[in-house]
Amino acid sequence: MLERLKVIYPNLTSLQETDSDYVTFYINGILYGIPNEDISDEAYQLVKALAEEEPYDHHIWQQYFENVRPDHPSSPDHFRFIAFKQVADALPAIEDVLNKTLIILFNQQGITIALELLGNGEEPLDFHDVIDVLSNDLDFKMMIFQSDVHDNLQEGPNIYQWLKRIVPTLFHDNKQVVLKQNDALLPFLTDSLDRTDQHFFKQSILRDAIDDEPLLETIEAVIEHQLNVSSVAKTHYMHRNTVQKRIDKFNDLTHLDIRKFDDALKAYIAIKYL
Repeated sequence: MLERLKVIYPNLTSLQETDSDYVTFYINGILYGIPNEDISDEAYQLVKALAEEEPYDHHIWQQYFENVRPDHPSSPDHFRFIAFKQVADALPAIEDVLNKTLIILFNQQGITIALELLGNGEEPLDFHDVIDVLSNDLDFKMMIFQSDVHDNLQEGPNIYQWLKRIVPTLFHDNKQVVLKQNDALLPFLTDSLDRTDQHFFKQSILRDAIDDEPLLETIEAVIEHQLNVSSVAKTHYMHRNTVQKRIDKFNDLTHLDIRKFDDALKAYIAIKYL
């Protein structure tokens, strides 16, 4: 239905809240709007008849996290936020995997932030375990951010406002498909740099190794395996002597010694995040 409406009404857009300038309606729990001047009275009645009714408790949750009202519909044992790049059928697919309905709090500029309520003793799903299934089902390389699990609902609005601020930066040209809250610091810091900054930092760190992709992939793996050459060789189907030669070559080209923490950190950031 949504795709057909977009063909008929090119100005159809997702909204964060109801707007008097739009005819608003819900599809899959997300609020959409068509400018009033684009739709006739007859078409308005038809769209309203086919669309979903507004989920009232969802509206209250939205207002609570936007600091518009002090009350909320319930007091869950735990909760977390899930953010994802909006693609067709993404929300239903994620809800199918979670086997529950998510509460959409924000839906703008291709990014959706949803609230997941967790019951007592319920273990939250780690999207690292299912991202391949989701991506294959949607035929799209998704990006998902999952926040920490929280139990203090009073802190919820502050956490939500923080997510609204950082998630667009995290999703901008990021190499990681699934991000946890404690994974977000480095990509957030590096994505905050402009292209020129990224280029000069990467060039100054990687030097003559900057265009040697096989070498950089090996060094990234070596750092992730905590310098365990045998583990890298086994995982990447390489001879351990080949791995060691690439480490030596990288050291020669960059003048970095990845046995040292500071050098390893600089190399890893330049390879993975810049």
